[in-house]
Amino acid sequence: MSERDLFIAALKIPEPVERSGWLDRQCGGDAALRQRIDVLLQAFEAQISSSSLLAKAMNNAPAPAGGVHRDGEDSVGEQKEDGVAATDCSAMPIFLA
Repeated sequence: MSERDLFIAALKIPEPVERSGWLDRQCGGDAALRQRIDVLLQAFEAQISSSSLLAKAMNNAPAPAGGVHRDGEDSVGEQKEDGVAATDCSAMPIFLA
């Protein structure tokens, strides 16, 4: 089984103790292989944790300043006919490659 296959199969085992035992059996005495798989799993779990924290932070973040208010006025109090404020892009930086 390749490192990739071991990694993917290990991800499917949610219980840490069970996963560890399974990896011990699959890696046999190859400590370097086991260490590489452990590093991959730790990095993956850290990424998932960071993504979850980011999603929670974004869900709890206040609305951005400016934009359209519920009453149909834009951020400078200018009433828009259709309730939708136009975006003023004149202050936005433009990056050209």
